[in-house]
This record gives sequence, structure tokens and C-alpha cells, in this order.
Amino acid sequence: ATTTDGSLAGLFGKLLTAFEEEGMLVVEGLDGYEESRLHALAELGSCTEAFHQEHRGAAEEEEGDDALFRASRFAGGVTRSSLATSSKGSTGAAFEAAVEARCPHFAQFAATLRRATSEAAAALAKSLQSALESDRGSRGEEETAAVDLLAAVETGEHLEHFHVYRHDNAG
Repeated sequence: ATTTDGSLAGLFGKLLTAFEEEGMLVVEGLDGYEESRLHALAELGSCTEAFHQEHRGAAEEEEGDDALFRASRFAGGVTRSSLATSSKGSTGAAFEAAVEARCPHFAQFAATLRRATSEAAAALAKSLQSALESDRGSRGEEETAAVDLLAAVETGEHLEHFHVYRHDNAG
């Protein structure tokens, strides 16, 4: 829960640097993550391709804010299809009915992906919570002033964005 020098400040400094320089924190070694990621994104690619084939010719504005998949077109003929979802609390929360109906195989593989991500977030929250409590205890602060990071992860809303990029060979 701390850096090699054992300092809480060092740990938070490393986290802050990761977010400032990279915009993310990379967690490696999650069981089943890589295989699930590959399968989920391959299935999502199939779903988005079918969706966009059905809606070919429709202007992006016509798809509206409630469109299941949002398409963004970039220079060089690259299209990014995005699926934005959220879940509250539980790691086993189902996708919206429209996602489950249109992309059941994606939803199946993505469930493993979501579970691994939630477990990593919970492990990070536990580690940070432990470090905070240890630091607070060493300074003689009351435990009632604590922020419960694990509860925030377990009960908070989880926002998820899945992106699939494809190159339009005709473009």
C-alpha cells in the first residue's frame, strides 16, 4: 500500500504522476482479463458493424443522443464506434436491455471484463484505504473522520466506454 520508501505521500505522488502524465493508471496481471478483452471487443466489432450497416446513410445527428453505438469518423478512413454504459454498485450488474438483446456475446465476454476491472478497483481502494488509515493512526486522528474508498467503489456508479476502431478500405 506504500512505495518502497514506505511513505503515503510517495504512493499518492506516484498515482498523481500516473494520472497527470498518462491519464490513467495501468493495472497488470488480472486473471482472464486479456482473453476476455479480445473476445469482448471482437464481438463488439461485429455488433457495431451490423448496426452501422443497418443505419448506413443516416447522418450522425439523425442517430440521436440515444443511439446504442456512436460513430466518429477520423481522417484516413478510420471510424470509431463507441458504446457508453454504466452500472451501479455490484460487479455483476447487467448491461442495458438493448445491449443484451443486440450483442449477447459481447455482453457475456464483457461481464468477465467488468468483473476484473471492478476487482482491480476494489483492490486499489482497499490498498489506499489501508494506507490512509495507517497514516491517520500514526498522526493520532480519529477513525470516524475516514473516507471509505472501498464503499465508494462498491456502491458508486461505474462509467464504461468501449471503443472499436476500424479502417474503411474504401476511404
